[in-house]
Amino acid sequence: MEKETIRKLVLNNVLKHLKENKDINYIKTELFNKIHKFIEIISRNEDIDVYELLTYDPDTITPDVTKYRIMYINECNKRINDLSWIVENKKKFPKLDFYKIFKLLLLKERLTLVQ
Repeated sequence: MEKETIRKLVLNNVLKHLKENKDINYIKTELFNKIHKFIEIISRNEDIDVYELLTYDPDTITPDVTKYRIMYINECNKRINDLSWIVENKKKFPKLDFYKIFKLLLLKERLTLVQ
């Protein structure tokens, strides 16, 4: 599984919820629950500090299953931060709903990667 695949999984989930007009706190809670689930799984299966692993470059983590779980946690954290930013800055975009603001953030993210 590639990093882009994990990214798309998380993004599609967030976009689906936003399109359905789910509450931002509901979406963040869903992401938090997934993060905690993966942390529990890693902690149970590995004799390592998960929070320390989160500071590592995912490409340096072995085994691959743990690497993908860490990548998933990182992506969820990133999207939680995006959702928090949207709530804090909603007033700057009075005519846009949360879904459209999130899509703008994704566009900004892609444009930043191109530079």
